[in-house]
Amino acid sequence: MAFDPRTIVLLNFGAYAKDSEGRYLPSSRLHSLAQLPLLEGFKGFSYVDRYLSNPEKTAPIVIESTDLASIQAIAVSLGRKLGIHVKCEGRDNTCRDEATAWVLPYGVEHNFDEKIRSGGPEWINQTYPLLSLFCCDPCREEQAEIYRKRSDQRTQVMDIGFKLPPHFQKFHPDKPNWNVNTGELYAKLRKLMIYLIDNPAGDEIDMSRIPVNKKTMINRYGANRVIARLLHVPEEEIPRRNKDYVTRDLRWSTSDTGRNKQRFLPLF
Repeated sequence: MAFDPRTIVLLNFGAYAKDSEGRYLPSSRLHSLAQLPLLEGFKGFSYVDRYLSNPEKTAPIVIESTDLASIQAIAVSLGRKLGIHVKCEGRDNTCRDEATAWVLPYGVEHNFDEKIRSGGPEWINQTYPLLSLFCCDPCREEQAEIYRKRSDQRTQVMDIGFKLPPHFQKFHPDKPNWNVNTGELYAKLRKLMIYLIDNPAGDEIDMSRIPVNKKTMINRYGANRVIARLLHVPEEEIPRRNKDYVTRDLRWSTSDTGRNKQRFLPLF
């Protein structure tokens, strides 16, 4: 079954579907898979990513569905480098070249005392997402040199995509060495998504020209349109009205035995 741009995959994470205060979310507030990386503070994407990356070793997460085509397509579109054109933000946004990477500054700082007492490292890499830039190759080198001169600061270079480096992710053994505000990182990507809802993926995106309110969220309809564009679905096949989409509820559950678990190749 091919990816259907008219279908919004709605995720029910069972015990994981809770709000910030620990209350269970009703089905009307459950998010779609396409939204997960865009929602600050939501815990679902790490479970999706972990399961799809290595389904053989990630019990107790189980997909209770035989229709995985839409999930696989969405995961691929979010996991790879985005096929979009972003204007370089280097040289105080005067560079006219296309960005090839996402440059994130970080500095080595002393960890919080309470985290050290609980077994954490004494020193951590403190990231500064608000200072991150999409850069072309020359501007990337220029940024690296700027932070090298500060002795205790460096830059982390990433693809322009929703797949964060492994050591930024929840289950990686090096994660405690990094303090990463994923909400701030995804806020930058959210600007790209807001642009792509109503514009072709082939256009050049100038980040400085995208007005975004901090509270702006991507609804299921908007997220599905962007995913379709990232998968190069012809524009005429993408529904233009919210009522033309259908929502499929995909239920996730826990299992101690891992019995009846769906098996498929890793996507990332």
